[in-house]
Amino acid sequence: MVAMVTGATDGIGRATAKLLAHRGYRVYGVSRTPARVPYLRHIAADVSRRDDVLRAVETVMDREGRIDLLVCCAGTSLASPAEVTDPRDARYLFDVNVWGCVDAACAVLPHMKRAGRGRIVLVSSMTGLFPVPYLSFYSSSKAALLAWAAALDGEARPFGVRVCAVLPGGVRTQFTDKRKKYWDMVGDARAPGLGQAIRAIGTEEQTGLHPGQVAGEILRLARCPHPPVLAPVGGAYKLYCLLQRALPQRAVLLALRWKYTKSGPMGAAQSTQIPPRKNCTNSTNTIKYGS
Repeated sequence: MVAMVTGATDGIGRATAKLLAHRGYRVYGVSRTPARVPYLRHIAADVSRRDDVLRAVETVMDREGRIDLLVCCAGTSLASPAEVTDPRDARYLFDVNVWGCVDAACAVLPHMKRAGRGRIVLVSSMTGLFPVPYLSFYSSSKAALLAWAAALDGEARPFGVRVCAVLPGGVRTQFTDKRKKYWDMVGDARAPGLGQAIRAIGTEEQTGLHPGQVAGEILRLARCPHPPVLAPVGGAYKLYCLLQRALPQRAVLLALRWKYTKSGPMGAAQSTQIPPRKNCTNSTNTIKYGS
């Protein structure tokens, strides 16, 4: 069995590539960062560039003649007030999180259709169901993956190909540190609660799931004869999904605002503003790997 994993050198992607290799897959890892590990055949590519993605798929097909499993793990994140976010940051995030998955899946799908089998797994996020303040672009990119995976699965099923999206919550990876943060907006009247949101998101991630738990769910989806299209990871997050369906939307959004920004029903910030922290933001755009 041949697997292609994007974002395979860090976080969820690395854990997934290692687990798949140990379970007998020949794993091709796609990332910009070189990987020198025995279980991974590395292909240097930037998933934000369509030509790079197409070339990576062609490379695997030329070497193996098949791709049985595609796992899209590459992702980037951004903590910023929507109204002042640099459009270049937002577009780059969508190029990686959404178009990187779309390009890879659309390139692999014709080969899987001809083979009459295959599995495509996209790493989304619980933020796709629970939109987090100041993660507006990240949350919306992950929500786009959920809808796209569900629609594509309907198109691919008649050909023996299934498409799934995993929904991890916080995961303990370097994603927290690599997230681009608009620290210079902390304390600005236009962004009450930004500092609280950054701290809360980071805490949730660094006390959350181990990457291996997400990798285990991806392996289960790869092997399950009748996988769910949307698969939350971890018992707590499965419960959150049930609550999200059962509770009124207004209550869910209020809970999210309170958890991440300590703002009440009218949106007024309840917490003390934090002085700005300077020189903490990446000035260059880079691919970050994880959920």
